[in-house]
Amino acid sequence: MLSVPDGVDVRKVDLSIELQILAFHEQRKAGEEAAADVTAAQAVGTAQTAVAAGREGSATDQGPDGDVPAVMPA
Repeated sequence: MLSVPDGVDVRKVDLSIELQILAFHEQRKAGEEAAADVTAAQAVGTAQTAVAAGREGSATDQGPDGDVPAVMPA
């Protein structure tokens, strides 16, 4: 027999079900965080690629033998 003060509600629960629900929500939250991390990493990778391309020059900035011409178009 369980005795509790007035104003306290007691509910019978199946702990295995409650743990399954908790595990489900934690797994879903971890998946959402991982997806956000991948999206952020892709954005950083794209920015780094753009910066590297700007430093090295693109294919249209290269002369016929692959060198960067002495006079760059404006």
